[in-house]
Amino acid sequence: MPKTVALRHPAGKLAAVLAAKGYKVLDLQEAVRFRVHVDAILYTAHRPEAGPAGYEALEAVDMSVGLGPDWWADEALPGAVMLNITGLSPEEVAEELKVRLRHNSWRT
Repeated sequence: MPKTVALRHPAGKLAAVLAAKGYKVLDLQEAVRFRVHVDAILYTAHRPEAGPAGYEALEAVDMSVGLGPDWWADEALPGAVMLNITGLSPEEVAEELKVRLRHNSWRT
């Protein structure tokens, strides 16, 4: 059975790489809303570059954006591995995810 990963924006390159590696990729908000089991939630502390007058540019990124894991997602989706992917390429994320989920196989 494929492992399920939740992303804030599941339509980017990261989602495509994960899907190609056999992961089921879900929208994070939909997973929380419908209480779908997920094996991992990916997040980053990356913020898009500041736009004019200090406003952040509106830019969709492949994963959850914040200063840390979304506490509401962690509480709503218990047992999911929370993985900070700041600075990792999609391929590096897939490899780290493989390692982390292998070590947490007792949870699923």
